[in-house]
Amino acid sequence: MLGFLSYLFDIRKGEWNRLLLLYLFGLIFLTGITWGETISEAAFLAQVGTGVLPYTFIADAVIAVFAVAIYTVFVDRVGHDRLLIGIMLISAVIVLIGRILVGTSASILAYPFLYLGSHVIKDLFILHWWTYVNSFYDTQSAKRVVPFIATGARVAGIVAGFSMALLNRWLAPENIIFLWMG
Repeated sequence: MLGFLSYLFDIRKGEWNRLLLLYLFGLIFLTGITWGETISEAAFLAQVGTGVLPYTFIADAVIAVFAVAIYTVFVDRVGHDRLLIGIMLISAVIVLIGRILVGTSASILAYPFLYLGSHVIKDLFILHWWTYVNSFYDTQSAKRVVPFIATGARVAGIVAGFSMALLNRWLAPENIIFLWMG
């Protein structure tokens, strides 16, 4: 199997260990964010309807611009690995706050918060993910391995799609959010 993938994606023999680790990390994150986004978007639309979507798109864009501006302050000052860990920790806190809101009298704010949070989390992750991945490779190697790693997003969609029915059977939607946080 690796021989076929090596040929198909022009992956060199000594690149597989690191490449598979990066692929797995991206796959796990993107599967979790797909579960979380699906639940938060569905619950958000069920609670508030489509009438507020234009305002939500505007809020999403404004928040994302500010988040990216904050990111740029740190990208050259903090190591790529530490910045990725920071993004993951901040993401976990955002999801935890949203999950706490689900169980309170302020639950009406939970899914809009998670909806907007999931979009910003995904934007920041993807923005930094490619910087992080490229830090392991020279430019020529990155041109070969990045397309392979990028397929992880599609595979994550497949995994999330096939597993969502099982998760919905075993867990309440508000508890699937904990998987997303993990």
